[in-house]
Amino acid sequence: MVLVLWLWSMCVGQQSLPNANSAIDKMVASRRAFATADLSWTVSSSDNHRIDYYRNQYDGRSWTFIKTKDTDGVVEPDLLGRPFACSEKRYLVSPERVWLLTEHQASALEWGDYSGERLGRFGIFDQRIVDARTIGLAPELASICLDDFKAATFGSVNPDKMSVDRDDNGLIVLSADFGPISAKWWIDEKRNFSPVRTEHRASGTNALRSSSEMRLALYDGHVWWPSDVTHTSYVKSGPRTTKIVFISAEFDRPSHPLRLTPSDIGVVQYNQINMQGKPAGVGAWDAKTESVLTIPQMMELRPSKEDRAEWLRRMDWCADSGNGRWPAWMSDPLYGVGKPADVDAWETYVRRFCIIHKLDDRQKASARSILDDCRKHAGPIVAAIKKEPESKHKADRVRIRTARIEQIFTDSLVPRLKALLTIPQSQPASQPAAVSHGR
Repeated sequence: MVLVLWLWSMCVGQQSLPNANSAIDKMVASRRAFATADLSWTVSSSDNHRIDYYRNQYDGRSWTFIKTKDTDGVVEPDLLGRPFACSEKRYLVSPERVWLLTEHQASALEWGDYSGERLGRFGIFDQRIVDARTIGLAPELASICLDDFKAATFGSVNPDKMSVDRDDNGLIVLSADFGPISAKWWIDEKRNFSPVRTEHRASGTNALRSSSEMRLALYDGHVWWPSDVTHTSYVKSGPRTTKIVFISAEFDRPSHPLRLTPSDIGVVQYNQINMQGKPAGVGAWDAKTESVLTIPQMMELRPSKEDRAEWLRRMDWCADSGNGRWPAWMSDPLYGVGKPADVDAWETYVRRFCIIHKLDDRQKASARSILDDCRKHAGPIVAAIKKEPESKHKADRVRIRTARIEQIFTDSLVPRLKALLTIPQSQPASQPAAVSHGR
């Protein structure tokens, strides 16, 4: 009787498994379980002591992508390529076209005849356009949108090379053999068929190439979404880990725009629009009709004095030599560290020193070694300050020890970092005053 029940349960379990094609569709559908969304997320890696901040918005048809900042307030070089006059690049991706607005610029770019599979071609702007819905599905952050994920990933795979099974934890395991690479997705059908793990291996040796672990959380009562994703790449130098954390995830809120337009990425009334394959300055954005007007059409509308002033101000920004946002710390000799005795802030100083002097990878490694050595010498002093007992002499003793920590910073850390610089790197950078144009 027990054997019969076991065989029956096995048959039921097998019948409940979807086929490979259905498993893929359900997994992709789990990332579409909403009409609107607003996602803010960060990326950090084990070999880069910096955090990058990103944002996506969705309306069910179009989506936006913005890299908002990094740890040091640096975004992207402005259109003239200046590394410190930084401006956000804001993308709006729709089924028909892609829009790009570089913050503070008078003109926006628009590409027609859009196909999601060609998102990668916008790499000429040194910026990957990442659809957060694909995070954890693909082996890395890639310029691909969810609509193209199935075709781009499984389109060339023979159906005989795909299979579906169930592991000991009850998770559905989708396997696919891509030739030199094989991949697996672990899918939790109890959480709307959301993926919780992926693996990519070398088919010949079965060596692990990369893996992603996803922790899921229920947002707004109906959407299972990763709270964080840990992606590990296995290379010759050792594992390299990238951590993605969703610091905010909102779904189907009344405050969300039901239809995303260029206005949602900061394109203002009468912003100049440059269109693919057409002469520069071919049109201007009309936020009231949500359309692109030709310049003659715009003039026929007789823009109000206020609208025209805003448009002309944008044009002025385009010619302004300081049209980017210069982080305030760049005009500070201590790079915003504040107090040299704050050992925890020394890493910030070193990282910003590397940015402003454009250190190469070898120099950055040396800078990290110098930082570690100085921290090693300061560590016992910091510990002694924390353990200093209460007495009438405590303030004096803390002051003496604090001065010793500051001395390590000024007499060891700073000069040793400067000794790494080449002559061109040691020349003071030209840094105009910070410009704040507003949004």
